[in-house]
Amino acid sequence: MRVGQKVVLEPGFSSGESEFDHEGNDHLSDDYGIRGEHGDGFDCELVALDARYVFPLPLGLDPLVGAAAPLTFLTAWGMLVTRAKLQRGETVLVLGGTSGVGQAAIQIAKDLGARVIATCGTESKRRAAKELGADEVVDHSAPDWDKAVKKLANGRGVDVVFEHVGPATWDLSMRCLARRGRLVTCGGTTGPKVTLVLPHVFMKNLSVLGSTMGPRSALPGIFEKLASGTYKLAVDQVLPLSEVRKAHELVEARQVTGKIVLVPGK
Repeated sequence: MRVGQKVVLEPGFSSGESEFDHEGNDHLSDDYGIRGEHGDGFDCELVALDARYVFPLPLGLDPLVGAAAPLTFLTAWGMLVTRAKLQRGETVLVLGGTSGVGQAAIQIAKDLGARVIATCGTESKRRAAKELGADEVVDHSAPDWDKAVKKLANGRGVDVVFEHVGPATWDLSMRCLARRGRLVTCGGTTGPKVTLVLPHVFMKNLSVLGSTMGPRSALPGIFEKLASGTYKLAVDQVLPLSEVRKAHELVEARQVTGKIVLVPGK
């Protein structure tokens, strides 16, 4: 790398000394953290990082996409590829299909050869999910939306549920699973606690999988697909760094389809 070269900043950090670090699975290290959650983030004009946390932005790739992609695509990759081991021909349900991680999940799943059913709360977001590659989209604001999902999955349910909402969707997400289905979750935007009906879990041989971020070793491949156009990233708005509060308010009010990118300036 050279001075002035455009680079991508990795969203995770660790000591680099564990066996997982050496394998390229830094996200499994005991001392792993996410910038902005476990330490200072990138909402600033200047940042200093060890060189190992940056890699060159692929030629021709929009820097705004480069800034917005790592966290969401790494998270979705870790959930679908590393943890759920989604296979060609399987059916996956992606909750919140136009959220940052939802958009990434739809595209990763389609690229793997899976059938994708997504959920979105508005007609415009349902159209956006279809444009990203979702085969079917259901309205998760409708009561009993799980029945619509199971009908689309030929009555048997889906093989994988991509969950990141939590209590508001958890029970119906579990109902959507087929026998031997896997639910993978990276968090709960509606709260930290959910319930499990154990007979439902063991009688159907279900798996509930937790996932945090993804392996840094996946980043080069992810960015190759972004550069080639296989993966796309929707940037909803570009705001000056001085409007960071507005950016957070828009996200919390669910008024964003895709990502908001902050750039230095007033």
